[in-house]
Amino acid sequence: MTVRLLKPYAQRPVGAIATFDASTEAGMIDAKTASADLTGGFEYFITRPGLRLQAPQIAVGTLTLRPAEQAPVALPEGQVLNVIGAVGTVGKVNRMDPSGGSTVLQSWVVGYGALAAIGPFVGQQLFQVTCSAGSITASTQAAALNSVRQATDVGGFNGARGPLQVGEVKLLPSGQPTGILRSLKNAGRMVAGFGAGMWMVAGGTPPLTQGYTGYDAAGNITGVTSRTGQAEMLQWTPTVATTHEIKLTTFATGARVKDLKGRIGLWVYVDNLPGYEPGGTPTGSIGMTLTTDAGAANTNALTVGFNSNQVREGWNFLKFVQRDPTAYVTGSGVTEYHPFGVLAGAYGTGAAANIRDAAITGMKIDLSGMAGANIYFDSIWTDFDSQAQIVLGTDSVGADMPTYYLPIFDAYNWKGYVAVPKRIWVSGDKVVSDWTGVNPWLKLAYDAGWECINHSTNHLGGADATGTITSPSAIAYEVVPVAALYLNSGMTRGLEFYASPQSSTSRLSEKVIKGTGIKMQRHARKINITVTPWGIDNPHHVGACDWGSATAGGISRIVGGVTGSVAGWQKASQIKRMADVIVAYGDTWFPFWHGVTGLGDTGSGEDLTGDNLLLTKSAFEKSCAYIRQLQLAGSLRFCDGFTGFYYGTGQ
Repeated sequence: MTVRLLKPYAQRPVGAIATFDASTEAGMIDAKTASADLTGGFEYFITRPGLRLQAPQIAVGTLTLRPAEQAPVALPEGQVLNVIGAVGTVGKVNRMDPSGGSTVLQSWVVGYGALAAIGPFVGQQLFQVTCSAGSITASTQAAALNSVRQATDVGGFNGARGPLQVGEVKLLPSGQPTGILRSLKNAGRMVAGFGAGMWMVAGGTPPLTQGYTGYDAAGNITGVTSRTGQAEMLQWTPTVATTHEIKLTTFATGARVKDLKGRIGLWVYVDNLPGYEPGGTPTGSIGMTLTTDAGAANTNALTVGFNSNQVREGWNFLKFVQRDPTAYVTGSGVTEYHPFGVLAGAYGTGAAANIRDAAITGMKIDLSGMAGANIYFDSIWTDFDSQAQIVLGTDSVGADMPTYYLPIFDAYNWKGYVAVPKRIWVSGDKVVSDWTGVNPWLKLAYDAGWECINHSTNHLGGADATGTITSPSAIAYEVVPVAALYLNSGMTRGLEFYASPQSSTSRLSEKVIKGTGIKMQRHARKINITVTPWGIDNPHHVGACDWGSATAGGISRIVGGVTGSVAGWQKASQIKRMADVIVAYGDTWFPFWHGVTGLGDTGSGEDLTGDNLLLTKSAFEKSCAYIRQLQLAGSLRFCDGFTGFYYGTGQ
């Protein structure tokens, strides 16, 4: 019900049309202070303070308006205005004449969801934001570099989907914020490029395109361009799934750096990865053979393979770090661990596999199972270094949160993240009509300083999983409405990040979700993420692992020259072992958990729960204590959720 005020009430003048709860309106009508007859009434907005300006002319903070409220916003040059409406919102954004007065230059209608970013403009602009129903959240952020438009432009979509709450954001050429480079210590040295004539066929029949650039003669981008700025790349388009090999044409001059000191990384772009279609299973691998033999023979050389648990569609920085060369010597019994999907091995005795202490004398690259793909080789690097990082959170919140893990995070001054869907769909209609509810555990975590990232509308699984969906709009429905779940309670931290339910994804879902404005997607493959001078390789496919799973892919290893792996997590010893690998690699790890239990817990941290969604209380405590130990020693940075990692904010 709505009434017309006959007397001033609640900061509103006589004649204002306003909506209150039913009992208040009935009492006002009885007291003759309001009338149900709206004739002659007018819509009135209570003015609220706008976003404040902070030197050097940067608008900061977040503005939230409720029904019948309005606020002015001053938007400095070079910034954009992001506006999000909750479910049922009716509102408007007006760009006003900067010289003053009530002239409206442009207008945007606000409903449910996010408007395309407004701006940037030349010169400071004045806006008036009004909310008639629902609620509106408005915030600002820096626009992309070199993107200032004329003041008459409407402004285009820049990918922002929510308040960043991190102040001014400067961007890398890749579009990632410069803050993501916070952990970078050393940019490294380039071992080799892939310019025309530098590489030749060494095995198989790989179709090669030498001197590929991704540009036409007029400077128009026609394909994939170098991530590291190389003048030329090598395009490889295998037509059969068998193994193909290439090698440097002249190793002596082609390899600019031969002393690798145990580290090597390959920049490569993979287009049309086999098996990455909806419902498919990714396949294919990329490998390297490196020898230190005086005669450049590969008889006892080092082999490093990156299988489909490392290789993703899009950009990849495939990285290997050797710490103990004796693990590659046949029969030594020495073990060295690597991230899952990094297959370290050696030919023969492994006598020419020590790239930590000896210079390489030969190098080959191979592909297998890549029929139909287009692969673009950019460059090979060494001597890079970054501080290890961990981004830790949970995909489920409940009564175990205040009992088990929130006290630990509080004691260590950690801030995590929660990835919670609107619901767990089982059968029937996938459309959700009621978005008014608030998860109390979610609210508890948020109030403790955690953030909430998008985990889908229905948490689809099995044959209905997100990675099997062939309808782009159905994929978008699993992402776009979820913001309402958080905005109902004023939760804005983490809205621009997404975690796939059951780690199910495909090239279609990845593309659609990116198009909704999500900045970074958490999936499963490649659990070690490297920070490079050009940002992280593939922000829309960041790998992760579930601490509660005792059977999922765990960690790779080599023992006395024999390649293998150890499955599962759930035990403190396995979790701590991976933490050591992350420190050795200088990478970032995105582990998560679903639940913590005290049942069957002997206190050792090594008990299995019999449930791949649960780990014991002691395993969780011991794992966190070890990570804290590494943090205090300066070996590892604990990031304040996805926001802390992506923008480089927090501790």
